[in-house]
Amino acid sequence: MDFNIETIFLPSIGVDLVMNIDSLMPLPRASIIHDVDFSRKTITIAQPRIPFTETTQFDQLHLTTIIRTEKRRVRVGISCRPVQFIDTYRLAGDSTDRAIVVQYELPVKETNIRSAYRLSLSSRYTIRAKLICGQLEYHTPIHFRVRDISLSGASLVIPKKVKQKKNPLIGLALNEKLVAGISLVDAKKEQPVATFALKFKVVRMNLKHTDTTVLAGLKTIKLAKKDEDALSDFIHAAQIHQLSRFESPNS
Repeated sequence: MDFNIETIFLPSIGVDLVMNIDSLMPLPRASIIHDVDFSRKTITIAQPRIPFTETTQFDQLHLTTIIRTEKRRVRVGISCRPVQFIDTYRLAGDSTDRAIVVQYELPVKETNIRSAYRLSLSSRYTIRAKLICGQLEYHTPIHFRVRDISLSGASLVIPKKVKQKKNPLIGLALNEKLVAGISLVDAKKEQPVATFALKFKVVRMNLKHTDTTVLAGLKTIKLAKKDEDALSDFIHAAQIHQLSRFESPNS
């Protein structure tokens, strides 16, 4: 499929600056486009919350974003390199921000790195969930909370005690399989963004996370395509929201 850069990478579009996209551990940093110059093949983006500087080490660098085609949503990207770091880039209303100018190379290509996008939950973007272990159900926030999530898995913070009694979830075993029900919640909306079921496998248990909690690492082993898309969109929306420098005080 051919992608036209002049209809995709436009001012105010949310993007991700991704280091080492073809590696086993690509590193994305959320940003937003300030300006484009297609004649010079340059795009000016906001400095990500975790700064990208002249000393940042990487083997590859790509700028990516999500677009909607007639049939599906896809992530596309372009190879790029930083050519200028601006400390006082002028925005509308005489405000300024730090920015990066990258020079890109065509073509625009479809990318597939969504599992690298792990979302740490916030007061606005949260997850309500339940776990089914054996014949019993366990619910947030009483028995556990979801600390972060990606398409490839999640981590749970599990209190060692619930109402002064031992929490059965601290006895999860490695490789144990769990059925989970997930609701993606945006506090600005009356109803969950999406609700679906998936299956996890326990791949890590840290019994000494804190004096009162255990940390469990889960790997996704079954997630329907439509639910994968919903989770990907939720993570992307939350990352853009976390760019607080572009939010109004009431956002």
